[in-house]
Amino acid sequence: MAKYQDSGKAFKVVLLGDRNVGKTSLAKWCQSEGYTDEYSQSHEPSVYRLLVDTNRGSINFDIWDMPGEVDSPDTLREHVDDADAAILMFDLQSPSTLDSIPLWYDKLPIEKGNFPVALCGNKVDLPYRRLGPVSITFHREKGLEYNDISVKEGYNPIRPFLFLARRILHDPSLELEQAKAQTDPISPQQSGLLHLEPVELSSTRGGSGLLTQHRYNTGDRDSPPSKGPRAFHADDDSPHSTEREVFNSSICVPPDTAIDSDIQRRLKRMILTLQQHPHIRVTEARLDPPTPQPKIDQAKEYAHGILPDGVEKFYSQVGSFTLEWEHTSPELTVGDLPSRGRIQILPITETFGDNWRDITWFPLPDHIEPRPDDEWRFTYRRVLPFDFFTPEACLCFIQTPGGIPEDHVAYHYFGEELYRTRYTFGDYIERLLASYGFWYWGETLCSETRSSAQVLSFRANMPQIFEGYDDGLFQP
Repeated sequence: MAKYQDSGKAFKVVLLGDRNVGKTSLAKWCQSEGYTDEYSQSHEPSVYRLLVDTNRGSINFDIWDMPGEVDSPDTLREHVDDADAAILMFDLQSPSTLDSIPLWYDKLPIEKGNFPVALCGNKVDLPYRRLGPVSITFHREKGLEYNDISVKEGYNPIRPFLFLARRILHDPSLELEQAKAQTDPISPQQSGLLHLEPVELSSTRGGSGLLTQHRYNTGDRDSPPSKGPRAFHADDDSPHSTEREVFNSSICVPPDTAIDSDIQRRLKRMILTLQQHPHIRVTEARLDPPTPQPKIDQAKEYAHGILPDGVEKFYSQVGSFTLEWEHTSPELTVGDLPSRGRIQILPITETFGDNWRDITWFPLPDHIEPRPDDEWRFTYRRVLPFDFFTPEACLCFIQTPGGIPEDHVAYHYFGEELYRTRYTFGDYIERLLASYGFWYWGETLCSETRSSAQVLSFRANMPQIFEGYDDGLFQP
């Protein structure tokens, strides 16, 4: 791919969202003072320049921090119509700011065609987020990029700009000079990663203002890039860094509530392995603190007193868990399938409770006969998702009306049939850790899907990516 040559061109990115969601903090993250939680109300946009060093050269963004009033049509129209892209932001602690996102989206010149939009949920560093994955669906409806971010902790603030650059330049292979820096918590002063200089810039609408130039220069230009995929395993004595250094760089765990449990250690080790892999970029990781006992008791009540085997033990150590990664080597033989992994273990009260809004009832298949002594209980079953890893599919429990959930987990394509497995929740977690959440790995556990394209891709590529892959674990 040729280098991007137009070094003088700056792509205009409008930053939209309600007041106090962190727009100005994200913009000021580009300045030498780093994070600020100061809020200053303004009716005019502020402009900041961000220079991102990529494998196609430096790319300039002019970031327009727009006022937080969605009902200011004149100001918005004046500055949004000529934009090249947009970032929409909301506060993960404030549902009303998410409710406003469709209103902000409607102000964008989507009719221009190639107009990329990234959606960001800010303040993921705060302990008990009020907006979980189940609530955040707008990006799926509109086909937008979505990232949890924390401007305060430096978690993922550059990620939306990488997506926008790829879309604007029509180059999905575009990368930062060092991918690891995308999720590292950094301030502009650290490690020579950023070069800042204020420059005077005339506004395209007239007038002038101080625009801060932020060069995001990550990585050693003299270091040769690694070639091709290779199987990788993170040993306990890995020389790259300590577990604490790498783990804390990309996962959100409230420090005052984290515990050193067995399952937490294993989840952290999985993330560490992925972070140290030379061809994998971790784009999202979140491990919530243990579930309080009252919530476990609430889930038990919903399950008529008995939770599936292994569930209570897991949630007594973990609140919820989200992990997303992507493989960056073009030599990985995945065909048309995504070369990434995704895990999203929901909080227990979203699985066993009325918080899950997409609970589905299915009639029993014709080949399963209801029991004569309580036929009504086996006429319908309820799908209770617990690993909601894509919008189209999930791993779930099955519960009949008035009955307890089954111990064995099931695989479910939304709108299609359920596929039972022979594995309990504890068995599932063991295989989840061994799979690293590689895309659609759960299909390997079902006899009905054992020959699907996803399963064949999983079996072909796992040995290329991870040393010690054991295919015997992934059998129906």
